[in-house]
Amino acid sequence: MNSTERTLIIYSRKSCDLCQIMKDAVKPWQSKYKFALKIIDIEYHPKLIAQFAASIPLLVEGNKEICQYYFEERRLLKHFKGTD
Repeated sequence: MNSTERTLIIYSRKSCDLCQIMKDAVKPWQSKYKFALKIIDIEYHPKLIAQFAASIPLLVEGNKEICQYYFEERRLLKHFKGTD
């Protein structure tokens, strides 16, 4: 990853089916928009569980929420068009 590459984060849990669906939906967009994808399993982090347990899966870049619960292509496209 170079220093100008963006990083999107998915907060998830291993036992979460919606989380896996979101991961699979986001990955094909990585090559088009040149971003790294970081998966954070909140399961073993009490602070993250308190913050995100009711919100997973959650796709973010920095502090900006992109998608919650379901991947929405239009929201990802809007995000990248609005922050280029």
